[in-house]
Formats: sequence, C-alpha cells, structure tokens
Amino acid sequence: MKVQDIAKLYNAEAFGDINSEVLTVDELCGKKSSALGFIGEEQYLKQLISSTVKVVLVENNLNNKLLDEWLAIDSERAYIKVKHAYRVFIKLTYKLLSKDELEIQPPLEQRKEYPGVYFGRNVIIGKDVKIFPGVVVMDNCTIGDLSIIYPNVSVYKNTRIGKRAIIGSGTVLGSDGFGFVKDEDGSLLKIPHLGGLVIEDDVEIGSNTSVDRGTLGDTLIRKGTKIDNLVQVAHNCILGENNILCGMVGLSGSTEFGNNVIMGANSGTKGHIKIGDNCIVTARTSVSKDLKPGSEVKGIYPARPIAEELKIQTLVGKLPELYERIKKLEKGEK
Repeated sequence: MKVQDIAKLYNAEAFGDINSEVLTVDELCGKKSSALGFIGEEQYLKQLISSTVKVVLVENNLNNKLLDEWLAIDSERAYIKVKHAYRVFIKLTYKLLSKDELEIQPPLEQRKEYPGVYFGRNVIIGKDVKIFPGVVVMDNCTIGDLSIIYPNVSVYKNTRIGKRAIIGSGTVLGSDGFGFVKDEDGSLLKIPHLGGLVIEDDVEIGSNTSVDRGTLGDTLIRKGTKIDNLVQVAHNCILGENNILCGMVGLSGSTEFGNNVIMGANSGTKGHIKIGDNCIVTARTSVSKDLKPGSEVKGIYPARPIAEELKIQTLVGKLPELYERIKKLEKGEK
C-alpha cells in the first residue's frame, strides 16, 4: 500500500513521500525494508533517529518539529498522523501481511483425521477449525467455525467453544472446579461438577490457563472476552462481553462480571461477588465485595477507590517522619 492510500483509508494527513510503498510492518528498531512502524507516545520519537522504517503512523497530537527533522534526513520517508495510532497499526497489519505470515506456525490441515489429537464421543467440529497435535477433546464438545486450538490443550466433556476462538497451548477448559465440603469425620468430600463450560464467539484464551466447568449450571465466557496466560477462572463464573483478564488473575467461584471489565495482572476476586460494567481493577488488587459499574479500584486488601488508596500509600511513606515528630511531642520538644 502507498502512504497516500493509507491516509485516504483512515481520513488522515500524510507528510513526506506520499508515494512511498509499504509492504510489511516492523518495530522502530527493526531491520525490515519498506516497513511501517508506529509511535503512540512522545517518548518514542527519539527512536526514529536510528530506525530503518520508511513510514510511521503517529498519534495526531505529537510534535511535528521532531518528525519533520526525521523526514529531512531521507526524502523517501513519510509519516501519517492518525487518532489511535496503535489501533490503526494493528488493522493495517492484517491488511499487509499474508495469512501464513500471521500464523505462528503451520497448523494441521482441515481433514477428517487429526494426527496426535484425541476425540471423544459426540464431538462436533465446525468449518476451517485448526487443531494442533496433542489436543484432547472429550465427550459432547463443540468447537465453532474458524477456531484455532494450539498444542496440548485439554477440552473436558460438555464444553462448547464458539466461532473464531483462539486457545493457547497447555490450557485446560472445563475441568472440575475446586469444591469440597467437610464430612462428619472431618474428611473432605468432593463436590461433583455436573455442569459445563460455554465459551462464546471471538474469545481468546492464552497459554496455561484453566477455566473450570460449573457445579450444576455452566461457567460462561461471553463473546469478545480476552484472557491472558496463567489465569484461573473458577466454577460458575460468568464473564460478560469484551472483558480483559491479564496474566495471573484468579477468580473465585461464582464471580460475575458485566461487560468491558479490565482485571490487571495478579489481581483476584472473592467468590460470589458482582463486578459491574466498565470496572477497572488494577494490578495486584484483591476485590472482596461487589463493585458498581464504572468503579476503578486499587489495593492489596481490601480494594479501595484509586484516589483513596494512593492517598493512603502517600501517608504510609510519611510514617517515619510522623513517628519522629510524635516522639518529640511526647518529650515536650517542639
């Protein structure tokens, strides 16, 4: 694609050589020729000096002077000012790269037999599903059209995966939840998990993540939700649409999310609570009670509104100084 075509496509303004051709994408410090890069923040402008990319997408509020100095070094360079540069860069990546380039590695061909894959009874596989070696799909499971199941994924019985799902290597879907009750003699009695797991369309789940099936009803992950590596989703959780769960998040049983919830890395929830639409839970935060829609919380325990928690952290840093002042006051010193 030419620079002028990209600018026209996104109703953007282009500077420099608008006839320059873009064939691929690369990071600013990469070595590919005819590559497109992007800059979303001012601090990365300095990387342009040593960059080999010919064309960059830049956020429309960045410094034109520095960009124009970069253009002056090479007459074949160009930059395009857009809103949400990274988002546009991702969309152009799909346009510029071939299907093979976008694949991490060649998948098994779609066919009746999948080498190295185990299927149980009553398994339904949709069209153009890609399944890698080492995958186990147990009884009564469904995998929707255009989904990708990477190596060594275990799909337990009664799991339904929607269309265009991406499941990372080593992930376990639909296993028993962690549920026990104490018997009269003090031993732990295992709670049978008779429910299933439902994963709707366009869900992505990273590597080595575990999503448990329900005890009686189903665990549910609604469409568009994205889950990182090393995440635990316990039995009977309900995750709304377009949620983001970062690495090492842990959700206790029967946690219910609204839509567009973000859970930062290493955060978690107590069981049987509800988190409303558009909530943000920052990294390493423990949520122990319901959150109203739009809440933003921070704190190891308990989670508090961000402004309150930051104030507390600031005061904690002043404790040594306050302690010395109190000692002096106790001695009658000024």
